Amino acid sequence: RRWGRVVPLGMLAAHVESTLLRAHLESKLLPSLTSSDERIFEQATGTPLAALLEEVRQLPAKSLEALIFDTGKALTKHPLNRRGLAVFRSLLARRHVDRVRRERWGAHALHDAWMRHGLLTTRLRNFRPGASNFSLTAEEVELLGLASGLDAPLSSRPLAEEHVWVTPAA
Repeated sequence: RRWGRVVPLGMLAAHVESTLLRAHLESKLLPSLTSSDERIFEQATGTPLAALLEEVRQLPAKSLEALIFDTGKALTKHPLNRRGLAVFRSLLARRHVDRVRRERWGAHALHDAWMRHGLLTTRLRNFRPGASNFSLTAEEVELLGLASGLDAPLSSRPLAEEHVWVTPAA
């Protein structure tokens, strides 16, 4: 039998992941940027967005993954920060959340009010002053999802030095 070239599974998985990440970047994330975003980017950085995007597209898989997912200090030292990488990531993250919010929560009765005002108020049904924790109703969890733009149910979130559990009441 001729096996040809053998590729370790880890390398294959990394290649598939990189290919999917690049496809997601091109099909979902970049198209969500607006012409206003492009003007903001260029005014803030003095760099044409197209020039930065060309450099981003040329990054090796590991670097692209770090660019998208890394939130640590190492990212602040990335050479593309001189060309506006931090501004680009901020605009991209904002548009991604807007897209997810529109896709997941666009039909919600309060979606338009949230998008218009950026603020919703509600009285939490199970909150009691002085309580160390309380349950949220399913409707309250939906409001949190709408406000945060998350497309998955909320569970535990770090807050200061504690974990706050956010789950719907039964």
